Amino acid sequence: MMSAKSAEFLAACEKRRTNYALGDARIISDEEISKIVHTAVKHCPTAFNAQGSRIVLLLNQDHKDLWEDIVKPAVKAVAPAEAWPNTSQKLDGFKAAYGTVRPWCLF
Repeated sequence: MMSAKSAEFLAACEKRRTNYALGDARIISDEEISKIVHTAVKHCPTAFNAQGSRIVLLLNQDHKDLWEDIVKPAVKAVAPAEAWPNTSQKLDGFKAAYGTVRPWCLF
């Protein structure tokens, strides 16, 4: 028999949804963003202590260009036509942010 607390937790898990409400308001400088990201990447634990020391950090217009000129065409090329309107809307939501941070991997 499941406890009330367990049932409550499972019900919350079933109702959980991710809500992306990204915006491009900059509240700290680009230099501060860069320092925070680089420090986090350098000091985050990784499997086998294999910290990747390289990232891609795109801010402002470079970020928007990535999503519009590279990501959207690449995804559209492989997305089913019937799924494209919703997919495009989701990508536009990511583009609405101020920046993109991605690990740099060659594999």
